[in-house]
Amino acid sequence: MRASTDQSPMTVEIQLNTNTLATRHVFTLGPLQLHLSQADIDAGWTSVVAYQGGDAFPPGEIEKMEADAAAQHRAYWEQLATGQGDRRVVVGGHHFVAHDFGVGTGFGGEVFRVQWHDGGRVPLTCHLSAQGKVPGWLRPQLPDNATATSLRYRVAPQAEGEHEPNDMSQASVFGDVDQDALG
Repeated sequence: MRASTDQSPMTVEIQLNTNTLATRHVFTLGPLQLHLSQADIDAGWTSVVAYQGGDAFPPGEIEKMEADAAAQHRAYWEQLATGQGDRRVVVGGHHFVAHDFGVGTGFGGEVFRVQWHDGGRVPLTCHLSAQGKVPGWLRPQLPDNATATSLRYRVAPQAEGEHEPNDMSQASVFGDVDQDALG
């Protein structure tokens, strides 16, 4: 049994500011304790990873952990910014991807009506999956482009190979949608 004067190993917590990509680290004696105040959270700081035995890491290794955290965050969001095409829905600063019915059934299969800010695009009735709040450094490239309203019903996911889960699934949410079928 350890004497009460013995120290537990240190933990190092790597934090990332999702608005600026700044990083920092915090040492904790003993088990991990998050060090984020409400002001930190409001400013965009989040805890991304923690390692037990933090006192054993040389400063260069901690700097590499911080750089890796920022690089992974940047890569994730840059892929979303370039890889979603017409399926990208940004509402209130939050990024979503639109999916055909039965595919990518975020929000438990809840159905949404997406109205585009660009009046030339046909509104969608679709599923949405959420990726999170668009970070501040990327907001100029990913402005709000739509509004989304829950239609207050759910469509269950399709089994693979199934083609008739409901009467609206035959129209792609990305092509010419029969407005009468969507209501």
